[in-house]
Amino acid sequence: MSAPRRWTGGTAPRWSATPPTPRVKKYERLKIFVAAGETVVVVSSKLEECLTHFVDSRTVPCTGEQGKCWLDHCLVGNPRYAGWLAVKLPTASKVYLLSLTPVAVAIEPRLREPDRDLRGLTLRVWRLGNSERTELHAALKLEVPRVADLPQEPDLRFCLERMWGAKDRPSPIRSQRGPGLDKLLASQASSGSK
Repeated sequence: MSAPRRWTGGTAPRWSATPPTPRVKKYERLKIFVAAGETVVVVSSKLEECLTHFVDSRTVPCTGEQGKCWLDHCLVGNPRYAGWLAVKLPTASKVYLLSLTPVAVAIEPRLREPDRDLRGLTLRVWRLGNSERTELHAALKLEVPRVADLPQEPDLRFCLERMWGAKDRPSPIRSQRGPGLDKLLASQASSGSK
């Protein structure tokens, strides 16, 4: 029989420790790069629309028109439209976040109908070329029956705010700023103090 183990650090493991609080599930973005596109099943019940800015190589939310937004529109440009859906591939159960451009939503206006429940519908998404810079198009396939066995619908706003680094809904992101965004905010502060 071997001798009992001694812990060199003086502390032993806590065998009856309480489990940590569960982590909030993080969803990956589904990016369409090829002209062949992808057929997806919509998990969210409606299209979540918002205006965004592209600053410091990342997308951040716009919080209002010039003067009310936390970024100066003169420096970062006018906000861009983005429509977001939670989707899954037909053969898998993993849920992704899909960003739709204004062109894709304009081509498929049924995505914006307020009384239409999108959950379970099939959506075809493709690009006009094999690059992320080409136009994104989308089409609902209403002839395909709704998918019944779907994962739970995620809180899309919460997922987007988490992806953007927002702490709570009313305030803009401030937690994960890069050097470019810090320079921009510093220039705004110095121009506002003059």
